[in-house]
Amino acid sequence: RKSARLGVMYLDFDRFKLVNDTLGHEAGDLLLIQAAGRMKSCLRAGDTVARLSGDEFVVLLSELHETSDAGLVARKLLDQLNRPFDLNGQEAFISASLGAAVFPEDGLDAATLLRHADQAMYHSKEMGRNGFHFYQLEMGLRASGLQALEKELRGALARREFFLLYQPKVFLHSGQISGFEALLRWRHPQRGVVGPDEFVSILEETGMIVEVGAWVLQTVAEQIVSWQSEDLTVPRVAVNLSARQFSSEHLDTR
Repeated sequence: RKSARLGVMYLDFDRFKLVNDTLGHEAGDLLLIQAAGRMKSCLRAGDTVARLSGDEFVVLLSELHETSDAGLVARKLLDQLNRPFDLNGQEAFISASLGAAVFPEDGLDAATLLRHADQAMYHSKEMGRNGFHFYQLEMGLRASGLQALEKELRGALARREFFLLYQPKVFLHSGQISGFEALLRWRHPQRGVVGPDEFVSILEETGMIVEVGAWVLQTVAEQIVSWQSEDLTVPRVAVNLSARQFSSEHLDTR
């Protein structure tokens, strides 16, 4: 309304789920209340802290004199949240990832500012968590690229675009093959072969890794049977499993 510089900060706790899982949801609720109080203590009377959902908060910094002032507030928030929490006699620790967008430089409406602050927050997570970053144009371009990649990945398994490479393990003293490691690759219709560093994290975040991981296990098993049918001696074949697969009810761990 005043056309003054406004800071929008997006904050997400890094280890909140661990608190809920180990100490219970009541302790998690208590932590949220205490954290909100600590965040409020870092702000001026005209600023706002609001919980969006779960462990996600938005902080509005009204009438910033300098963009860098948001960075000073972010450091105060991180310092406060890094202190131990007393949850009914049990000590707990969390950290937070923060991102900020500033009006008018990073957006002229609420939706754009929130989206850009969110992208900056995710960049903080990717950079190791427990940190803060301002929004930069490159983050938006990368987010758009990841969204497009996710869309393409959703049909990759049905289109038979995934394939496996079998990397040999070798005894150094004899040169004999001691085993193999099955490595997942994606043959993109336009880009060619794409390495796992570009797409596995997306499979993890979307949950597609469970279906793709099941395909990997099935394909490796079929390949072993095929080799054995040719009277080949097959050494052990290692397969990488996602943490999501271990928690899946369909994984037989016997």
